[in-house]
Amino acid sequence: MSGGIRSYIEQHAPVIDRALGERMPVSSLSGAERLNDAVHYALFSGGKRMRPVMVLLSAELCGAKPHAAMTAACGVEFLHAASLILDDLPAMDDAAVRRGFPTVHTVFGEDMALLAAVALMNEAYAAFAEVPSLLRTAVREIGISGMIGGQAADVCGAHSRSRLQKTTALTRLAMACGAESAGACRADTEAVVAFGEALGEAYQICDDMVDAFSTDAESGKTTGQDQRHRRWNSMTELEGHAACERVHLLIEVSLERIRGRFGRSREAELLKEFAWSIVGRGLELVKDDSASVSIRRPHFGSVERDPLAGGAGA
Repeated sequence: MSGGIRSYIEQHAPVIDRALGERMPVSSLSGAERLNDAVHYALFSGGKRMRPVMVLLSAELCGAKPHAAMTAACGVEFLHAASLILDDLPAMDDAAVRRGFPTVHTVFGEDMALLAAVALMNEAYAAFAEVPSLLRTAVREIGISGMIGGQAADVCGAHSRSRLQKTTALTRLAMACGAESAGACRADTEAVVAFGEALGEAYQICDDMVDAFSTDAESGKTTGQDQRHRRWNSMTELEGHAACERVHLLIEVSLERIRGRFGRSREAELLKEFAWSIVGRGLELVKDDSASVSIRRPHFGSVERDPLAGGAGA
């Protein structure tokens, strides 16, 4: 990660954390202490705050100060934390490790994990409601044709781009949050949302590389999930170098559109650094020819998982 974006994240991450702590849903009911602990654990167990940083960068790109988008940034991070809780559940990925720590359900149980996820999503929508134009956008991006629908496609092993929605919906929303909080015009909003779409796909490809070719210790989370559950993965269709080329194309074309709309401003350059930094881990796996030769392409299931079978398939 280059100095510019590193400094930006180091500057804003503590501010984001304070805002999250102030807005974090906390129940005052007797007996809800474990739920409160689960919510806090989900929010403050090592996240890099990349998605709220995207919101702030988008807002600055569109001419606003970062604080103007902080409420929306908190909403996005609440959604992200909720999505990770749900993604890790036994009914989903059945993951034991996230960010190098035990997953929420392994510490607090599935019941508290589910309730923590619902509490965080509920608080996210409350945050978006403070920026009226954002609430409808959030409902669309997170709903049945967005993140939730994409997660369903992933669980069912759908061999299609539908799976990408679980990632791209949230990155589109993060960029839209910044633009809407800044009161951006339609053309500016469309440009940054298109960037979010491209970055989301690029990130998912790289995350698939990590899942397929990395270890738990290297990634800080449970890997090999797609192969274990016989689910579609970008590596099902792309070899290592082809995947890298797709990532480069997505980032470069989307950044060219950003430059065409906003010029080579400081914020545009920070967005460029940010994009390359979050896909870097996957690209490192196939960074040269010798590494590519050593990678054995994983085998994934060739049929969709039967949702009535109750398991991940044979």
